[in-house]
Amino acid sequence: MVNKSEVDKLPKLSGIYMFRNCSKLLYIGKAKSIKDRVRTYFLNAITDWKIDYLLKEADSITFVVTKNEQEAILLEAQLIRDQKPKYNVLLKDGQPFVYYLITNNEIPKFEIVRNRTKKGYYIGPFFSKQHARRIHNYLVREFQLKLCNKKIETGCLDFHMGSCAGFCKISRSLSKFASHPSTSSGRAAAHGEPVEPYERLWKMSIESYKFRLELVKNLLEDNLDQFKVSIENKVSEFNQLMEYEKAAHLYKYLENLSSVMKILNTNFSYGNYADSVAYNASSLSDQNIKRADISDYLKEFLKLDFVPSVIDCFDISHFQGKWIVGSCVRFIDGKADKNSFRKFKIKTLTDQNDYEALKEIVSRRYRDKENLPDLVFVDGGKGQLSSVKSIISDVECISLAKKEEILFSSNFSDGIKLDLKSNIGKLLIGIRDYAHHFAISYHRNKRSI
Repeated sequence: MVNKSEVDKLPKLSGIYMFRNCSKLLYIGKAKSIKDRVRTYFLNAITDWKIDYLLKEADSITFVVTKNEQEAILLEAQLIRDQKPKYNVLLKDGQPFVYYLITNNEIPKFEIVRNRTKKGYYIGPFFSKQHARRIHNYLVREFQLKLCNKKIETGCLDFHMGSCAGFCKISRSLSKFASHPSTSSGRAAAHGEPVEPYERLWKMSIESYKFRLELVKNLLEDNLDQFKVSIENKVSEFNQLMEYEKAAHLYKYLENLSSVMKILNTNFSYGNYADSVAYNASSLSDQNIKRADISDYLKEFLKLDFVPSVIDCFDISHFQGKWIVGSCVRFIDGKADKNSFRKFKIKTLTDQNDYEALKEIVSRRYRDKENLPDLVFVDGGKGQLSSVKSIISDVECISLAKKEEILFSSNFSDGIKLDLKSNIGKLLIGIRDYAHHFAISYHRNKRSI
């Protein structure tokens, strides 16, 4: 059970807090003041059975401080999606953010999307989905950015209402000439009309549309003040015409825009917190583990005849067998040596093969034999350990299989199950999880490019 005295160690700053049990994350929350928010859990435990169960199961609380509350919201959402803690429900499934996307098509589309899977220019993320959608709908109407697949000679209803870009009308005019052979001058005889004026109109319409789209892009990224002035002028115009309902409706979009822009202007980047999250989400943050004693712990537990002062831990990350990347984190005398951290984009594989991926990154990491550590630690089981030992047979290697948390080494060829509550168990799982978070951070960056 987590001790109430843990609250005194927490800061009165914005950020996220994590309830943990050994190596497992139980709950992730956000707060404007971490200390004040966590204190309420102990006050509400009597009346809320879920909080009571959480406090009984947790044995520690860690935290990551953020620049402001908005970044705490975004970081919390991302971590809940990645880690799926037991007690989190609201943000556990699905994509917590939305983005604005300007596609790379001949006629670019201005879309609102949940995931960064299409090619194009992204703006975001936005956590307030409802507000973001309202702003998107307003911008589409205000700047005539709606694209439809219709071909109507006089234009669709949305075109006459001022929201459709009007390509439906021009497409219909051009389609009349599609079945007629063009001459070298670019004209076709169809009902006695030349094609060229319609082609010119088509190009001019695309240029005008792209210009309006660029205005929206600049608005969302830079020129918020001018956009506010434009809306306020329109509100004033509606008021003078006594169209008060339109003015009130438009002003709501201004209020929503402020909310969305507040998050946009935070320039949130998960990478800014990746290292803090990796450390605090792992068992390495446990107060009972003294960093200076890590090497001694490992020598005794692994039954080594030397002290492993320099430890490298490798991890592989992928998405459905694609986008395969690797990571290597180094600890020297119990301290993370960040200058020696390495990220690897797998070059020899296109499909998932953890064994071959490990061989590749280990070979690349130790091209210079002077970089060899005292101990190599691999995320995986017997197969992964054998792959690595085939590359560096003269270095002590160990592996740790997830879920069962069984460790394999030269002295534990059949494996030994770790005690998750022991210091050595927390230590080994913590190092493994640290490397895993580092790999995930790199993997996320590669997929977003």
